[in-house]
Amino acid sequence: MEEETVAKPQPPTEHVPTPNDWVVQPIASSRVEPIQDEEAVTGEAPKKGLLVLQDVTDSNKFYGCGLTRPVILGREASSCDMVIEGDKSVSRKHCRFFCRGNTCYVEDLNSFNHTFLNGALVEIPQKIRVGDHLRFGMVELVVAECETGS
Repeated sequence: MEEETVAKPQPPTEHVPTPNDWVVQPIASSRVEPIQDEEAVTGEAPKKGLLVLQDVTDSNKFYGCGLTRPVILGREASSCDMVIEGDKSVSRKHCRFFCRGNTCYVEDLNSFNHTFLNGALVEIPQKIRVGDHLRFGMVELVVAECETGS
């Protein structure tokens, strides 16, 4: 007679989380409501301005844009004013820059890898100045020029 082998049930093993299980998501309470166009808020035409960002790893690479309206930075060329090509650590629409009075600001757009200003997480719009370091995912840029004026 042949003996029949029966598999014995094994006790369940506890799943130990690994970094692959972790998902970073923006905290709902840090959501920032869109800021209205300056003309709609003040009744005045927006001031002319210029924003120039320089790549930290390649000092010959610059990103520049006028600041007569909010400017979107990201990797999606069809919907951004400043495009970071070929780096998936940058969200399609990563952050936006805008002016209020004589001050330039950066605002994260709930990007996956966040926006950092001088090493600090940008959770609400933050003032930016020449010399400030901005990080979008793995891309680091320095503010080379940020002027506002009439």
